[in-house]
Parts: sequence; structure tokens; C-alpha cells
Amino acid sequence: MALHLRVPVLRNGFWCAIAILLLSFRFMVNAGVIQSSLTTTQSITGGALKVNGNLTATDKGFSKAGSAVIATGSNCSTAILFPTSPGIANNAIASGDMVYDVKLNTTATTPVSLCYIVTLVISPGGIVLTYNVPVKNNVANVLGESLDVKFDIGSSMPPSPFSFQLYTTP
Repeated sequence: MALHLRVPVLRNGFWCAIAILLLSFRFMVNAGVIQSSLTTTQSITGGALKVNGNLTATDKGFSKAGSAVIATGSNCSTAILFPTSPGIANNAIASGDMVYDVKLNTTATTPVSLCYIVTLVISPGGIVLTYNVPVKNNVANVLGESLDVKFDIGSSMPPSPFSFQLYTTP
């Protein structure tokens, strides 16, 4: 009498292959790290600098304030003067707020003792936001004296899209 051993090789091999396949998927998932990051963008429709009174201006852009700063002047009698060290004129700035910065420079023909109101107008979606900082020239016909004029525009950027305009009025 012959002894027949039934060894379910096919069945055991099938389950072994399935186990290996599932474990390999498990290790592939653990090995593949997926990183994602959130990117927020703002859209600016346009910006314009209109500087009168023989001054020049350079747009320095928007940034987040690192610390609070008190306003440097609220009218022409308390305005920051060209030249002043550190050369910054600003409205009240709160820590962490968004700040717009523009550099104003005198020219050889900038009038002496003339007060300028530097105005920033931001227009997000039909709303008009206006910010003013006074500055005053205290030097006669000196080219290149400069002041950074900074405007606190609030805790966040205006909703997109928005436009801004900076102008000076003597």
C-alpha cells in the first residue's frame, strides 16, 4: 500500500506569496514620506508712486513688523526731519502687523522747511484704506538725504486683488 501524502504546496505557496506582497506594500508605505506645504500668495493689481516736491521714492515692499514702534509724528509740527538718524518716519506700528516701506530721498532742488504728508492708499475690492505720515525737509539743497517711511496696514495683507498708491503733498 502506497502512502500518499497530501501536501497543499500550491495553497501554502499562494498564501506565502500574498503575505510577502502585503508586507512589501507595508514597508513601501512606511518608506515613502510625503511632505506637503501650504503656500499663500497675494495678488496685487498694481502699485504707483507719485512723488511731488522734488523728492524721489523707492518702493521697498511689504513685510511683517518684528516689534512695536510708536508713531514718529502726527502733523507737520512733530514731523520727522531730513536728515535724521536712524532716518525712519512711521505711523504707529504693532508687533506682527504688515508694514509697507518706501524710501524717500531729497534732490538738489528739494525746498527747505517744507512739510510733506506721505499718503498710502490701498484699495482692496472697492474699499479705500488711507494712511498718512508727515515728514519735513531740514537741509538746503542736499542731494540724497533719505528717510524710510513705514505704514502699518494691519494684521494681514488686504484681500486679493488689491492696488496701492503712494503720494506726497507739500
